[in-house]
Amino acid sequence: MDNLAKFLRLRQSLTSRIESCKIFRESPGWHRDRVLAVEYHVDPHSPWEYAEILLSEAFHDGGRRDYFFLSLLDDCDTRYFLEADFGAGKYLRPSEPGSFVFGDEESVRMCKGIGPYHSSMIYVRKDVVYDYFRSVNQSHSASPEPLLSKSFRDETLQILMKQLIYHFRQPVRTGQRMIKEHLQDRILHRLTEIAQQQTPQAPEEDRLSRLSLSRVIELMNARFTEDLSLDELAQQASVSRSYFVRRFRQTTGESPKQYLMKLRLQRAKDLLAIESKDLTVLEIAQQCGFCDQSHLAREFRQVYGITPAAFRRYRPQ
Repeated sequence: MDNLAKFLRLRQSLTSRIESCKIFRESPGWHRDRVLAVEYHVDPHSPWEYAEILLSEAFHDGGRRDYFFLSLLDDCDTRYFLEADFGAGKYLRPSEPGSFVFGDEESVRMCKGIGPYHSSMIYVRKDVVYDYFRSVNQSHSASPEPLLSKSFRDETLQILMKQLIYHFRQPVRTGQRMIKEHLQDRILHRLTEIAQQQTPQAPEEDRLSRLSLSRVIELMNARFTEDLSLDELAQQASVSRSYFVRRFRQTTGESPKQYLMKLRLQRAKDLLAIESKDLTVLEIAQQCGFCDQSHLAREFRQVYGITPAAFRRYRPQ
């Protein structure tokens, strides 16, 4: 989060009281103390639930419901990784907004990290998820379990989830149920596609250690606008260059190049949105490590679906 004011505005905008949410009300007191604010929606006629949560620390509420959950990190004010184990082995989720985790409420073994974290959550009854996976794959063995082993990013899923959350928040009206059901089906379908793309979790010896990864990420965050070499990054991880790229991808799900590009685009987006009324798009491109204005425009449009100039023109005020 950029500043305390933003944090406080978000806290005020989440209107549900902890006591009104059964899932939190029945949790131990030390769990509830970590919930800074929450907005929770339950449709009694649907196997889906939605929550928007602001946490001081990540945790699992201790419940053992027969639900899967999908969590999208909207924002945070930490550089620490989330440590997770949802029944398929330990992994680290980066602290950058836009990362997803998928978990089984009955199998959570670890979920901890220092926040604050602002997350959007969707809960879906497990039988609904299994039935959809089996119908799409025409196999009784089809399963969402590959999603349990690491965090992931997906622009399509992020858009679908935000659309569904929007409709959860709207007053009940004719035709709304069909819209939500359509979005729910699309989310499940996208999850089946992502699960098919997931590779098995790499053995521990094929991944970077937590300390090595933290050093690499710290260097990238400090110098992402520069022309960093693989040798410099590998040196931070204390491994050879030949091992570094594979181990970085196995650990984070992204190549070093993809990770650096994500940092550059986020910085460019921030400058276009709020910080740079006097900077041209070319100057922003140069400040963020892009070759030129066309390079920024190409990468920006590929990720956000709009040019930098158009984003600046229509950005939220």
